[in-house]
Parts: sequence; structure tokens; C-alpha cells
Amino acid sequence: MKTINPNTKAKKVILIVVMTLMIIFGVLQIILGVYTQGRMKDKLDSYETVKAKIIDCKVKSVGTAGKGHTTQRHYYPIYSYKVNGKEYVYESKLGVPSEKSGTEIIYYNPDNPSKVVTVEEKGAGVIFIIGGCMCISVGSIVILVSTIIFKKRKDKEEQI
Repeated sequence: MKTINPNTKAKKVILIVVMTLMIIFGVLQIILGVYTQGRMKDKLDSYETVKAKIIDCKVKSVGTAGKGHTTQRHYYPIYSYKVNGKEYVYESKLGVPSEKSGTEIIYYNPDNPSKVVTVEEKGAGVIFIIGGCMCISVGSIVILVSTIIFKKRKDKEEQI
């Protein structure tokens, strides 16, 4: 009977540890996403809605320029809205992939109308939940596949 190569065993342990950390990271992302969505829901329960006009979009480039590199543009809408006859302007904190125009419903704090939440900001926690699910899925699949592969290798070595 042949012994298992220590390098193979070490690789398996490292792979499982890294993927387990990825799964834990995924769980933490889901918790953060659920927490963020819960806080946003509580916040918006006391907010009012108003129709806002998109008056401009700030453009910010993300990435590095140069040969072989891509730069993505993100658009940060600037809204104009009126509450009790007073006009307010708000720049979104969350960029969107394409330029927006027209009108959109936004949420504002009736006690302080300059505090606003846009539709994109309202759903920001969902991104964490989706990312967490992806981390858990990838980590679990890699652990499962690697376990099957290492088991087949072990069985093959024992037959020799």
C-alpha cells in the first residue's frame, strides 16, 4: 500500500481552508445585506416620496487606462425636487452604468428633506446578498469537486 504524497495532502488542506474562508465570507456578506436591507426598510417607513427631476449626471471613470485595460464609466444622477415649496438638489451616492434622464420617485425625510434615498440606494443590500450567495456556491462547489478528485486519486494510488 502506497502512502499519500504529503504535498497532495497539504494542497487539499489549503484548498479546503481557503474555500471554507470563502464560505464564511459569503455568510458574512449575506448577514450584512440582510442587516442593510432591514435598516433601509425601517428608515424608509418614516420617509415620504416625491417626484424628482434628474438635472444632470456626474461621470466618474473607474479602472485604469492604458493598453489592455478597460475603464468603466459610472453615472451619478443629480436630482432636483421640491418639498413644501422649497427646492432641493441631491447627488446620488451610488453610480449607475448608464446615463439617466427624466424624472424618478425618490424618498426624503420629512423632518429633514435634504436627506434622500434613491431607488438604487434603496436596494444596495441586495448586492451583498447576491455576492454572499455566489461566494457560498463557489466555495461549496470547489470543496465538493476537489474532495471527489482527491478521493479518486487516493483510490487509484491504493490500487497500484
